[in-house]
Amino acid sequence: MKRIALILVGIVVLASASGLLWRRAGGDDTFYDTVVVRRGSSRAVLREIGIVTPRDPVLVAVPVEGTLEWIVEEDTWVDVGDRLYVINDDDALKQVTEARTSLLASRQELELARLRREHAGRHEQQKVDAARRIAGLERIRHTILATPPQGGRRLIELHEQLVPLEKANKALRREYERAQDRYQKLQDAYLEAYDAWQQQKDRLLQLQAKIDEHAVRVEAEVDETVPEQVEARDEAAARLAEAKARMEKVRAALPERAAARDAARAARDAAQPPRDDLRRQVAQREEQERKLYIELEIEKRGVELAKVQINRRIARLTLEENERKLREGRATFESGALSAAALEKLDSDVVSARDELAVLDEQIRIAARPAPAEELTEARLEMEQAEMKAARAEAARDLALAAIDEQIALLEAQIAEARHTVEYRSAHFPSVIEFNIRFLEKRLEALDEDETASRDAIEQELAAQRGQLARVRDNPPNVGRAGSAGIVKLVRRWGRTYHAGDRVHADHVIMRIYPNLNLDVIVSVNESDVRRIRAGMAVTMTVPALDGAVLSGSVTRVAGVGRDKFHESDNAAFAGVTEFEARVAFDAISEALRPGMTVVSEIELERVDDVLILPKGAVRRAGDRTYVLIGDRGRPRERDVDGRVHGDDGFIVERGLAEQEQVLVERRSSL
Repeated sequence: MKRIALILVGIVVLASASGLLWRRAGGDDTFYDTVVVRRGSSRAVLREIGIVTPRDPVLVAVPVEGTLEWIVEEDTWVDVGDRLYVINDDDALKQVTEARTSLLASRQELELARLRREHAGRHEQQKVDAARRIAGLERIRHTILATPPQGGRRLIELHEQLVPLEKANKALRREYERAQDRYQKLQDAYLEAYDAWQQQKDRLLQLQAKIDEHAVRVEAEVDETVPEQVEARDEAAARLAEAKARMEKVRAALPERAAARDAARAARDAAQPPRDDLRRQVAQREEQERKLYIELEIEKRGVELAKVQINRRIARLTLEENERKLREGRATFESGALSAAALEKLDSDVVSARDELAVLDEQIRIAARPAPAEELTEARLEMEQAEMKAARAEAARDLALAAIDEQIALLEAQIAEARHTVEYRSAHFPSVIEFNIRFLEKRLEALDEDETASRDAIEQELAAQRGQLARVRDNPPNVGRAGSAGIVKLVRRWGRTYHAGDRVHADHVIMRIYPNLNLDVIVSVNESDVRRIRAGMAVTMTVPALDGAVLSGSVTRVAGVGRDKFHESDNAAFAGVTEFEARVAFDAISEALRPGMTVVSEIELERVDDVLILPKGAVRRAGDRTYVLIGDRGRPRERDVDGRVHGDDGFIVERGLAEQEQVLVERRSSL
């Protein structure tokens, strides 16, 4: 059997060799395959190699200033919630301590500024009051000149009213001055006691801030092998003990200062009501006295008129008496009992009395006239000038107070900034919030029982701080976590990426995360093909790294400026071939995709539906003639067709063939 099998194999080999020799000897190694004209869709595509590239990275900025203790490595893949960086919180504690110290100092300066404003307000108000008094006097003068007197007994009546009123007012003023002196002494004593108590409290707060600062340095981690660090910690511990001893001494003296303050305040408050009542009575009495004095001055202007009016009444009586005597003298003269000289004397007395009466009437007319217009105008101008001076004094007061108010506003802004720094640094750091809670608890202990408002405010702040601590204990801001999964790219600074130990500032971007679901494909297109590509074209992509997974997408953008093919090469020579980048977006992104993967892209340049299609190799050309081979393989014949080449290996038949018709394609044997 083995011999028969070997013989058969030999025969087959000889037959094959004979056929090969016969073909080569004959020189005819062609044969025909059959293809069918089909109806369908034809696609013209451009095949290019692309790279999966991230799009629109997620920027990671640090929320606080500090030193990086740890940072994720470049090109690391992170998932949601993974740690990205850790910032040392010692700086935050130090800044809060410094801000609290600055806050206390600014509050003390604010209290002093408010005291200065109060003093300046009193000083400037005295100037304003003086100017107002002068303006009031000028108004009184103008009123006196412009108001006519009543005359008669009004002057005497005013005098009778003023005498007892002046006496009573004088006694009342002396009583008020004694009450004011007593109240002022008690007020000064209270201010001294209050200042002593406040200084003691401020000293407590300052010492507490120092204690907290030293405690932070004592509790900080120290490398025992570094003498400088050990020495700094021991020095801080010594200062901490010293500050605590001073604080206990100051705290022991605080109750005595508070008792002195309360006693001085009670004594002052007891003296205030009788003082205020006396001041109110004095003001009312002085207003009555002022009105009577003004009316008195008006009536004094009518004294001369009253004198002239009395003289006129006397002159009138004298005239009437002289006229009676003249009438009697004429009767006597007619009887011969009176001489002509005596009668002439009587007539002369009548004329003299009439002349005197006429003079007095003229004097009354002159005295009854109001003040001259020039005098009234002068008084009015002086009154207006005095009122303008009073207005300028008020403006000067307002300007001086505004300057102090500006200083107060600046100090309040500094306090607000320091408070904001404390609140901002305390908002998320658990260690800082715990430090604030200890600080507030110690402030609460230092309050007196009657400081209800301060106690309530501190208790509310304590409750808020404790609630904030519960919220942020597991999510401190100095530990950054990834908000999305992706590849990490560190930001470069000064020629290198961020490393542990680098100083970072708030809101600075230190890295970028490129999510895996936010990817595109960058395809480099030759300059000869770029004119054929436009946005919106469909793209089919094959990913070899994913076992040939096929994904779909579309062209979103074609670069307007090209670059040399080897632009990233260190070689000084250029290829002389320009490429343009085209960006392709995925219709649906696979979670297995990663930046940097290679993609075989087929960009659909044109698609024609419902046409007759042949392989381009089945169509022959001879000059302007296009034809195909049909019929028997042994005796093929030619048939003219019309159509056009479509894509890399397709031909669209427009005339000459029917659907399902067979066409011969000449092949050449490889043997």
